[in-house]
Amino acid sequence: MVIFIVASILVAFKMQSTTAGQVVIVLSGAIASYILGKKMEVSSKMEVLKYSFCWLVVIAILDYIISTKFTGGMAFFASPWVLAEYALIFLAPLLSAKQAAKQA
Repeated sequence: MVIFIVASILVAFKMQSTTAGQVVIVLSGAIASYILGKKMEVSSKMEVLKYSFCWLVVIAILDYIISTKFTGGMAFFASPWVLAEYALIFLAPLLSAKQAAKQA
């Protein structure tokens, strides 16, 4: 949800297509995933990856439903920015869980 809010704000200011706008969108997804990862109480890294994968599937479905109206097809998913965002959404909770384990 955070990513869609940030993207909507950037669309309103006509900044969504700029490199800075894309970086902000990718980082907002990574930061949200990182924070959510810190809030999880998990026993193993594999459990973190299961949550991350579920989040990734939900976000990809929402991206497909919302973005194909505007892009007219699946080309949206071929964007390096979208793929980077998905990778960070998948990996950020794993990094935050690793840090939480070090602090304990």
